[in-house]
Order: sequence, then structure tokens, then C-alpha cells
Amino acid sequence: IYCELVGYSLGNDAYHIVSPEPSGKSACNVMRHALDDAHITISDIDYINAHGTGTILNDSMELKAIERLMAGTDKKIWISSTKSIIGHCMGAAGAIEIASVVLSMNHKKYLPMPNLKNPIEHSDKICMSSETFPLEINYALSNNFAFAGNNSALVLKNFKDGD
Repeated sequence: IYCELVGYSLGNDAYHIVSPEPSGKSACNVMRHALDDAHITISDIDYINAHGTGTILNDSMELKAIERLMAGTDKKIWISSTKSIIGHCMGAAGAIEIASVVLSMNHKKYLPMPNLKNPIEHSDKICMSSETFPLEINYALSNNFAFAGNNSALVLKNFKDGD
């Protein structure tokens, strides 16, 4: 057993056929509901695998959603996007990204964004890197936001014998 799926949420904001809802409210809601389903808070999350398409519209919306989710906590959270390494696999993106999160948890390593050169400005609570490094991930949140406002978030818990 590599990890446990302990929470999930699905939603649809029906904002636009191809553009994300810009405030991040809907994306935040789906993340919050996934955390509620897992019976944890954002303070328990060690890593977020962002949908992170590398587009201004999507990435700025997702950062706003994560900042909204993190309101009231002082914890810093590492985020990255698998798409920065392998591209957007469309319908298979979520499955491939979950596999990468599970491997990151199992190998205790941050999944870097090697092409990260000029990140969108973000709060001091959100950390990103172009380098890999050791990272203990007990809980991870993985986001996927699709066309027509379809949103999903999964919460994974690292499996430890005796849990």
C-alpha cells in the first residue's frame, strides 16, 4: 500500500466553456470540500499538486483559490504542477498526476517544476521550486480543473504501517 485516498470532491461552476472562473471561488470550494471529506484542514496538507497548466488565466485563478483556502493559517505549503514536466495529458492528466503524487510521497521528494522561471506573484505561504529536494508528505491535495467548469480535488494520505 502506497497511500490512501481519504477525501475527494467534484464540482461544476459552469462559468465558461473553456475559461476558468477567475476569482478561484469554485476551485477553492472543491478543495475545501475534499478536505472536509478527509476530516482534515489545509494546515494538514504538506503538498499540493496544482492543475497548473502554465496559462495566465488558469494559474492565476488556482493561486487565488489556494490563497483563499489558506486564509487563517500560517503554514507554508509546497506546490508544483506535473504538467510542467510532462505536458497536459487531457483526459489522462488526473490519473498520471495522482501516480506522480504517490511516487513523491513514497520517495519523500518534492516534484519540481524545472522550467519555472518567472512565477506569478503569490503569497509567502505558497512555495514553488525548479529543483527537487527531500520533502516529507503526509497529506497531499491534487487538483484538476477541466473545460466547462468541471472541478475536482483529491486528498491522499501517506500510508504508514500501523495506521
